[in-house]
Amino acid sequence: REDYWNIVNRVMREQGISPNQAAVVGDVYELDLMLPAFMGIMPVLTPRPSTPTFELRAVRRDNGYVASSLMRAVRFLESI
Repeated sequence: REDYWNIVNRVMREQGISPNQAAVVGDVYELDLMLPAFMGIMPVLTPRPSTPTFELRAVRRDNGYVASSLMRAVRFLESI
């Protein structure tokens, strides 16, 4: 996890995009989405049945999207 910041930055640099042009999809807010959201990247949460309510609220607070499945996450990202 300590390299996550560097990896995300490297991928954006290689793709020639800025944080406001990127999205990260994950199923655990703290592990997958909190750092990208802090960087200005859109978080897209695909929650599990055990996902705590505060994670759903955090994603929405960070101008992210909560998708009920990975396919819905893909459809959402294709639509923006």
